[in-house]
Amino acid sequence: MQGWIQISSKIAENMIDEYLYWMVICFFCIKEIV
Repeated sequence: MQGWIQISSKIAENMIDEYLYWMVICFFCIKEIV
């Protein structure tokens, strides 16, 4: 059961990393346009 928690928390971490990555890209894109 512990393995599942580790896997799901790992996936959540990756999703957060990807989300922040896209937020940074969007921020720079908006900055370029404005």
